[in-house]
Amino acid sequence: MIAAGALGALAGTSAGFAVGRWGGEGVLLRVGGRLRQSPERVQQLRRQFACHGVAWLFVGRFISGVRNATGLFAGASGVSLSRFLPVSTAAALTWALVNALEYCWFGHALLGASTWVQVVMVGAGIAWLVFSLNLLRRRTLRRLQRASSATSLN
Repeated sequence: MIAAGALGALAGTSAGFAVGRWGGEGVLLRVGGRLRQSPERVQQLRRQFACHGVAWLFVGRFISGVRNATGLFAGASGVSLSRFLPVSTAAALTWALVNALEYCWFGHALLGASTWVQVVMVGAGIAWLVFSLNLLRRRTLRRLQRASSATSLN
């Protein structure tokens, strides 16, 4: 499981790296625009990545959302493959190991807990799932309403 997770994480980051290398600044600006970032902000992040790319590659693997962009920024910032691959591999292995052990230990702790703790934990998980899905639904509906009102104005 750890190897599969690490390989998947490395494949995703490497694909982002290839897209960034192939598309360069244009891809960064398009992605930044979709994330509501100004071109100046995208350039600032690109410069930071060029200076501190190794740290961003490793630490970014553990931050949701950032992990999706690190490969893209690395490729577009001109990070060499010989520098990118070892750091990304180490980050993916560490990330997969930490996540697998975390879920394993949590599962063992939950199995060893008393019945009422298990019921509370499962109930909290279901409540969080319902809350998250409702939040996503509302955001999607708002986005669709804005898009439809923008097209009706044109």
